[in-house]
Amino acid sequence: MKTLQEQILTPDYESCWGYLPGECWGRDNSIRVVGGFAKSIPDMKFDIKEVLVAGDRVVVRGEVTGTPAGDLFGVPHSGKSFRIMAIDIQTIKDGKIARTYHLENWLSALGQLRAK
Repeated sequence: MKTLQEQILTPDYESCWGYLPGECWGRDNSIRVVGGFAKSIPDMKFDIKEVLVAGDRVVVRGEVTGTPAGDLFGVPHSGKSFRIMAIDIQTIKDGKIARTYHLENWLSALGQLRAK
């Protein structure tokens, strides 16, 4: 059975993070990364706050929440939760997502997890 990502992403899908110039991942690596987040933050949720559509582009502003099950990006496990904003710009091709440019405010998440 195909995963949800395999069903909605084109075979040549690219996920562009913006952390390093020109850094984009293919579909298989993106699926692995999302799976890793699902394991490290098992209650992670993405709440869609706003959607804008223009031609073959869909912009989604959302809120990501979760409680890491262990250390996250070098921050020791504290049992605390985080809430951050995320922006995704999707390119749609033949009814599937062909490319995503996205940014999440992980720096804010780390600050929330470290807060006393």
